[in-house]
Amino acid sequence: MPTPIDKLFPVSPAPVSAQKARQVETGTKTQELHQACRDFESLFVQQLLKEMRKTVPRDGLMNGGQAEQMYSEMLDGEMARQISNQGGIGLAPIIFAQASGLLGEKK
Repeated sequence: MPTPIDKLFPVSPAPVSAQKARQVETGTKTQELHQACRDFESLFVQQLLKEMRKTVPRDGLMNGGQAEQMYSEMLDGEMARQISNQGGIGLAPIIFAQASGLLGEKK
């Protein structure tokens, strides 16, 4: 019968070998690095969209005030995430290739 201590600190069913633990840790770090590279690319694309939007004249139909500005920023952020998740502009793979050397492996 499990004690309250057993419920708080369950015992793992089988010990994991050190090699397997390193493989899982490296795989997790690689996935995290991929995500970080995509996130950085997304921020970069969002900044590009923001700067491009500044070139659009604000008169007549395109002058919605602060609400339009907030919506435009949200739209730019979502478009940037979609662009990055669908292959992006090629920045994420380059950053990953450079940064993966810090993990000790290249893929």
